[in-house]
Amino acid sequence: MDRDAEEDPVRDPICDCGLYFESVKTLTGRYVAGKRCRKGCWEAKGGVCECECAGAHHGIGEARARAMLAAASAEGRDVA
Repeated sequence: MDRDAEEDPVRDPICDCGLYFESVKTLTGRYVAGKRCRKGCWEAKGGVCECECAGAHHGIGEARARAMLAAASAEGRDVA
C-alpha cells in the first residue's frame, strides 16, 4: 500500500495495486406530477426523490439549483 493511501482515511484501498473503492449512493427517482422540485429536493441527503425532477436535481445544493433555474428562465425554458 502506498503512503498516500495510508494518510487518506476517506478512501479505502481494495487492493495493494492502488485501486480504491469510493462509495456511491443509489438514487431512486420517481416523477410526481404537480410536486415542484424545490429546496427540500436540492438539499436532500437521502437516496429517494419524488417530485417533478425525478432525481435530476436531487442533492445538488440550493445555490447550484437556483443558478440552473435562473439560466433556464433567461433562456425561456421551464425546469421542474
